[in-house]
Amino acid sequence: MRLKKCLTSLLAVLISTVAFCCGPYWYYPHEYYMYKVIDDGLDVNEDAAIANCRQWQELTSSDIPLEDIREVVYDYPLDKLGNLLKRKNRRSTNAFVKWIAQHKDEDIMCLLHLARRSEIAREKTLSKWYYPYDGDEVSAELSNISLELGFAMQRQERLYDRYALQKARVMFSLGRYEDIITWWEIWEPSLREGMIKDMILGYLAGSYYRTGKTEKAIEYYSRIGDYESIAYCLGMKNSVSETESYLEFLAEYCPDGKKLPCILQEIFSDLEDRTFSWEFSEADYKARKSFPRLGEKDEEVYVKDMP
Repeated sequence: MRLKKCLTSLLAVLISTVAFCCGPYWYYPHEYYMYKVIDDGLDVNEDAAIANCRQWQELTSSDIPLEDIREVVYDYPLDKLGNLLKRKNRRSTNAFVKWIAQHKDEDIMCLLHLARRSEIAREKTLSKWYYPYDGDEVSAELSNISLELGFAMQRQERLYDRYALQKARVMFSLGRYEDIITWWEIWEPSLREGMIKDMILGYLAGSYYRTGKTEKAIEYYSRIGDYESIAYCLGMKNSVSETESYLEFLAEYCPDGKKLPCILQEIFSDLEDRTFSWEFSEADYKARKSFPRLGEKDEEVYVKDMP
């Protein structure tokens, strides 16, 4: 009986153990990636939501977890956002809510509340059943939000760029493209370089395109490296990354695009993969068998010839 229990326990352990059938792993020197474009400090996998939360950290406190910020900014309902300053929130388990309540930061509360109202109203315009007309409730709500955002911007400095982004979004939903182009000249001197400004530039470029100024649209899309939108403006049917003249396209329209290092890295890695790949034959296996593995004394004979 004891032996049976022992074998059962041993079997359970063995089943849960991960087994690796191959290895140690070794490669020819020319099989290692050699061309690196992306800076070590650039996190290419960070999405816009996380980047936005990091900026909220800079505005408030680096001690606030990003998940707490994300929960409030993206998931809190309208009624909760309107009550962030309540005394009970000073003991909130959400560090972002707690910080806002403890510092009585009415500016942040008002911005988040207005942004959520804007988001709710703009979502209604995307409905297949929405048909705008003079005086309809959705347009009226968006117009009121636009006015409130304009008044708030007059007394804001710390959150000016975020209010400008919300106003650009609202005006774009209302089809007030000429107004966005006009307001840009007023906003630009006060906007800080970074993600928020680039997002506003996207709405500006879209406004130029919708008013028939395609060249200006391409100019601003180029500034933020939005090569797919440029391709759309040019009437290219396929994704720009599928064109034969991909690099020529990037060189002409997005030479300083922020996405360019990531794009070039993908291209180089793909080229290296295809250049050094082959169908294994018996001769290949024999060649590998006679090739010194990494860690052996003869390795440096091959390494020294690497560029």
